Amino acid sequence: MPSWYKRARGARVAMVTALSVFMAVGSQLAVANRASAEQIVGVAAEPGSTGWWSVTSSGRVVASGSAGFYGQMAGHPMNKPIVGMAATPDGGGYWLVASDGGVFTFGDARFSGSTGGIHLNKPVVAMAPTPDGGGYWLVASDGGIFTFGDARFLGSTGAIRLNKPILAMAATPDGNGYWLVASDGGVFTFGDARFFGSAGSLHLGSSIVGAAATTDGDGYWLVTADGGVFPFGDAISAGSAPRATATFGIIATRGGGYTVLSGDGPHHFGPPVPSTAPTPLAHPAPADPTISAPSAGGSGSGGAAAPGNGTESGRRVTIGVPGEPQIVRSGSTLASIDPADPSRLLNPNWKFAGVDAYELNTLWGMNLGCGSMESQAQIDNFFGVVGPGAVVRVWFFQQFAIDRSSGQWNWTAIDRVVRSARTHGVHLVATLGNQDGTCDDGVWKDPSWYSSGWSQLDKHWGDNVVSFRQWVQTVVSRYASEPAILAWEPMNEPRPDTCTLHAGTPGWNCWNYRVCPSESAANSAVRGFFDQIGGEIRGIDPNHLISDGALAVPGCGFLSEAEFDATVSSAGIDLVSLHDYTGPEALNSQALSWYTDEIGSIGKPVWVGENGDSVTSGDVSSSAAVERRLSAYTAKVDGELGRSGLVGWMYWFWSPSSATNLVGAATSPSESLFPLVKQTNQMYGG
Repeated sequence: MPSWYKRARGARVAMVTALSVFMAVGSQLAVANRASAEQIVGVAAEPGSTGWWSVTSSGRVVASGSAGFYGQMAGHPMNKPIVGMAATPDGGGYWLVASDGGVFTFGDARFSGSTGGIHLNKPVVAMAPTPDGGGYWLVASDGGIFTFGDARFLGSTGAIRLNKPILAMAATPDGNGYWLVASDGGVFTFGDARFFGSAGSLHLGSSIVGAAATTDGDGYWLVTADGGVFPFGDAISAGSAPRATATFGIIATRGGGYTVLSGDGPHHFGPPVPSTAPTPLAHPAPADPTISAPSAGGSGSGGAAAPGNGTESGRRVTIGVPGEPQIVRSGSTLASIDPADPSRLLNPNWKFAGVDAYELNTLWGMNLGCGSMESQAQIDNFFGVVGPGAVVRVWFFQQFAIDRSSGQWNWTAIDRVVRSARTHGVHLVATLGNQDGTCDDGVWKDPSWYSSGWSQLDKHWGDNVVSFRQWVQTVVSRYASEPAILAWEPMNEPRPDTCTLHAGTPGWNCWNYRVCPSESAANSAVRGFFDQIGGEIRGIDPNHLISDGALAVPGCGFLSEAEFDATVSSAGIDLVSLHDYTGPEALNSQALSWYTDEIGSIGKPVWVGENGDSVTSGDVSSSAAVERRLSAYTAKVDGELGRSGLVGWMYWFWSPSSATNLVGAATSPSESLFPLVKQTNQMYGG
């Protein structure tokens, strides 16, 4: 996937009436440590819960605790950097604000206006929403206030000479007042916001980076960059964070306590906060009676298969389910066979086209989700437009099957996608984990993880309740006989680099901080991983293929073609995937040569799991733009599928909430690459 990790829109954040958080902008602290390039510039508490969000200057949003992820601006063009964020009152959405006053909405956050087109005397540094979420205030570093929606102007420091700039603000519980906080700890009150004291006259070891109001609005805490906490009014005094850590914010918690957010993790003070984390579950999970799956039999029966069974060059591997149309692997090609007579080939060189739609299993209110949420009608329409025979790649991460309220398995979200795909004759590639932990466990997968860590649960980040190994066993057991499944993909973009940031750092921050201490150890770890996980999957489900998820080549563990060959020759890999972000241009010749060599030397099918491009909003739906895009990609795909021996082609990605994805305008599927998907399947499928 591209460098910004493809997280979709639609998000969730909280500001706060009950849990009021001043959005600190001046902290400029590293996400994980002081060496990181990702600077946290704002935090927001999840109302009435134990979670929170943080945002970096690039617009990357990190959801922590029970908070769900709903989208971000990272990877999207912005005129100015993000400086703060605020959550909607119900925690179902959030706003991000840039230094020019540009406002970006996610989830149920409503857009009420911005200063993006106004000349400002000073940059915007923070925002706060009104109690009903119907408006918001923006504040500049000189204390100038800008109101939108139902937010009322109650005064500012715009005409006052300040000792230090404003960095944060928050509204009172009734929305009839607000506090402004300066980096020296000065507090300024307007409307019915009461003054309980400040740190303006104190000698501080470091500057103020954040503040939080008590739930009743009768007090507040200020926090410094070195973790020092200063309480005022009815805010309790229960301690400060370790001074060696880099602090970037503070949030109020249920029961009158507070949590200091630092580079080494959260530090809670005051009454214990009830945990909302899912409870570890028994394994494997029982089948859901609402899903009817054909029983395994015929060529797919016979119990567990040996780890390497059926993966030799030239050996046919049946991946369909008896009674349903079947696709088989025959050496380096795929073929379709007559389900009534498996000896009769319908198409000896079956090829496919499809779309990546990673967020389809998002179901807010039930699971934590990732990206935007599609209704059942949208899902059905999407599969209908893609058409029978198409392939759709979806993220089947553990969090999509965890019920937020009970912490138990809940298959509603995944079941509805699987059922709809089956109804519309669409094949699914189910991706089970993510290299950098995005929308998954938050863990960067290094050689130690690929060697043994995948058998252990890392609960420091993410919301998973069982180890990756247990998750794979659970989900594969559930859908082993599901005809809609084309292939399992254990990991998205595996690359066994070692992250140099400290333990506990979210994996998505590691991309610029990677080293490869031992090339041979990295290669051995990934090869061993596929040997083991592939064997376990095949032992549970002998019916479906296994894809490698697109190894990063050349990269750590795969710097030479020989090392690449050694990995993809694993008996636990059936399909070899590559991810291509050259747009409509020809594939990278070096990488393509490595992959096409596998077709002949290793005898395994090769497919493009992602083909992405940068598409601007002005280049999406015009007839000329659509014609150019269709023409360019038709030439590329026809050429590569015909000349290179590739068996499939997938476009990154489709989402109805994104107007700039490669697939095209979400509101008009006909004005997109969908026609090319159908055309390719009609030409090569069947």
